[in-house]
Amino acid sequence: MLCRSAVDGDYFFRVYAADHTFTDYALKHYELSFTIANDAMASFYRIGEEHILDHRPAVLGREK
Repeated sequence: MLCRSAVDGDYFFRVYAADHTFTDYALKHYELSFTIANDAMASFYRIGEEHILDHRPAVLGREK
């Protein structure tokens, strides 16, 4: 999972193990490519000039 720290706002990756433990990895790469899985609960939005990646409308209980 890509996460953002509540302390300093930095991003990091959290990798979960089968036993639900996890390891956090600091994100130091400048142009790291990643893929959002088809079953991910995320959608891209544009509001005015702002481009946003957030939860899908269904996750929030809203229609498209």
